[in-house]
Amino acid sequence: MRVSPGPTVPQTRQAAQENTMQIPESGSRAYQLLYCDDEGEEVGLDDIFLLDPISADRLAATQSLLSDENPLIRFQAALILTAWGNDAGLDALETMIRQGGRDGFNLSLDRLTGEDNRFDDMANPIHYYAFFSDGDKSRTLHALGELLRIYPDHSFKSGLKYVLPFYTEPEISGKVREAIVQCQHSGRTYQASQLLPVLAKMDPEACWQLLPLFTQQPPQVPDPAANIAEALAHIHTPESDAMLNRYLTSTSPGVADAARQSIAMRS
Repeated sequence: MRVSPGPTVPQTRQAAQENTMQIPESGSRAYQLLYCDDEGEEVGLDDIFLLDPISADRLAATQSLLSDENPLIRFQAALILTAWGNDAGLDALETMIRQGGRDGFNLSLDRLTGEDNRFDDMANPIHYYAFFSDGDKSRTLHALGELLRIYPDHSFKSGLKYVLPFYTEPEISGKVREAIVQCQHSGRTYQASQLLPVLAKMDPEACWQLLPLFTQQPPQVPDPAANIAEALAHIHTPESDAMLNRYLTSTSPGVADAARQSIAMRS
C-alpha cells in the first residue's frame, strides 16, 4: 500500500508555516470586521459570510480591507465580500485564481500536509455570491470553472466538491470531468476521486467511464474507493451494482460505510 503522492510533508509543512500569514490582532478594526458580528461578538468567518442585514458602513469598511498590507486580511475580506454578492470581492478572488497562488504566502494552512487550501476556501463564498445574494449566476459559473481549471495543480479538500452539485449546467459537468482526468494524471489521485460523486450525479455514464483510472491503481491511503462507492449511488447498471456490493466487504477505512450509504440512497 502506498500513500497518494504529494509534496514531502515535513519539508512542505515547515516552509508553509514560515510563509503563513498571521490573523489580525484581537480587538483591531480588521479583527472586528472579519470575525465579529455587529454586536461585537466573535462568531467566526463562516458566520460573517451569512451576516444579514449588512450595513452600508460595514460594507464600506470591509471593502477598504481589500487594500490592507496584510495578504491574509485582503484574502478574507474578499471571501466575505464575495459571499455578500459584492463584485469587488469576486474580482479580487478571480485575480488571485488567475495568479495561481504565486504570491509566496500560505493563506489557509493545512496543518497535516502543509499545503495552502485558499482555493478550496473560495468555493462557498463564490456559491453564496449567486445562491444567497443578488449576484450574477453567470459570474459564479465562470469562477467555479476557473477553480476547476486549476484543480489539478492546487490543494482542494471538500469545499468545491459540496458546492458543485448545485450547478448542473453542461459547461460545469465537462469541466468537472476534465479536472478529474488532469488531477489524476498529475498524481493527486485521491483529490481527483473526490469529484467522482459530483460527476456521477451530473453525468453517470461519463463517471463510469473514468472509474478504471482509479480501480486499476494500487491501494492508497486515503483510499479513492470511498469516493467511488459514493459515486455509485448515482450509477445504476448491473456492473455498478456488483462493484458496490463488493465494496460492502472492504476493510479499507470509510469504503464499506460509503457503500452502505449509497445503497441506502438508492432505496
